[in-house]
Amino acid sequence: MNHTKLCRVIWVALVASVYSADARAQSPGCATPFKLCAGCDTFTTITVQTGKVCELRTALSSYRDGGRQTALAPTAIFGQRVAVRPRGGIYGTANQTLGAYKPNPGFVGSDSFQVDIEFETQGQRHVTHLKANVNVLP
Repeated sequence: MNHTKLCRVIWVALVASVYSADARAQSPGCATPFKLCAGCDTFTTITVQTGKVCELRTALSSYRDGGRQTALAPTAIFGQRVAVRPRGGIYGTANQTLGAYKPNPGFVGSDSFQVDIEFETQGQRHVTHLKANVNVLP
């Protein structure tokens, strides 16, 4: 098996483990809302219990322009890429708009990661750098 294929198989296994049936019990209200913004950093805080999953869903209506809401909402979300991986868990993506954080078994404490979300508004592509601070509770 070549290196590229092996990496792809490992990544699919990691994403599948995030969405496994035993871990779907999501902590309610586990993530603070965040807004997409062109070429900027946006933040969310996740609080999740060990053994639970926190889903992050990006909506087309989640857009801010210069700190104020705008009627020019994104027309498409193209995808998300993990730019900085969490150390105390994994973040996997199900599709362009849905991802989930799952702590490693037995991990309790602080974690963080960054996801770059690519979207389009007014015919131009933009990237938002979503920085997540995670609190994993027992």
